[in-house]
Amino acid sequence: MDDEDESPTAGVLREVEEEIGCGVRLLSSGETLVVRGPDQIERATLQGEERPVAVVFRRFPTPPHQPWHESGRGEIYVVVFLAELDGQPRPIEELELPALLWLKPAHVVETARRDVPLRELLDSGAEVVEGGAGPLPEAVWARMTDSQEALALALGEDALSFYGALV
Repeated sequence: MDDEDESPTAGVLREVEEEIGCGVRLLSSGETLVVRGPDQIERATLQGEERPVAVVFRRFPTPPHQPWHESGRGEIYVVVFLAELDGQPRPIEELELPALLWLKPAHVVETARRDVPLRELLDSGAEVVEGGAGPLPEAVWARMTDSQEALALALGEDALSFYGALV
């Protein structure tokens, strides 16, 4: 969130527009997962308009794929919303987001566990939306963003069914 954001929802809507150039409709979740670690997951029923699918706490900075590693000096939390696109997404910042990668639930789980070659993801059904910088090099590897990585890792064997239910 930025200082001018009135709520987590306002922050999400602003960030989405800035990052992918289209709006979204946030969907309220009937239940919110509160994730503090792999063995620390609670389910909460929130009231009000802002009902994210998850609130994920993690340490930072940490080695890749280890969001709760003891080397982390601080803790942050990320609010994860479920949303529907309201337009055609496209990467806006070529240096920050050279492309968007649409993953299936199995891709999310695998990419949370390890860096995955882009070619492997594309061959198994992931889709890429390239930005103005042109096509991605064939040798590119994909790494999950911190919040989704932590959420998928914490869910463990339940991650695939969790993400599958969101589709």
